[in-house]
Amino acid sequence: MVITVHSKKHSETGQYRSLVQFLKPLRDRDKLILQNGGEIWFYDPASSNSIRLSPQQRLLGQASNGDVMSTNFALDYSVAMVGPELLKDAKKRSVTRYT
Repeated sequence: MVITVHSKKHSETGQYRSLVQFLKPLRDRDKLILQNGGEIWFYDPASSNSIRLSPQQRLLGQASNGDVMSTNFALDYSVAMVGPELLKDAKKRSVTRYT
């Protein structure tokens, strides 16, 4: 499964509004899930209809839709710069990346 997730923090509530777009497999391409606060909506272009998902339906799928949409990388992970790492790009040129 390949998805794209877009999130935006609501300026007043601090909660994130997230939009998940399914890219692969092809049968799921362009399906969307929108989370706005506690509400989650699902859109399937084949039906041209949006439906609100119940709390139980949030747990369905190969990965829990609720988990995918509620991940907040800025709060859930701590990062630290370890140091430089020498890599090769696609043209075999040396590139220094800071990890």
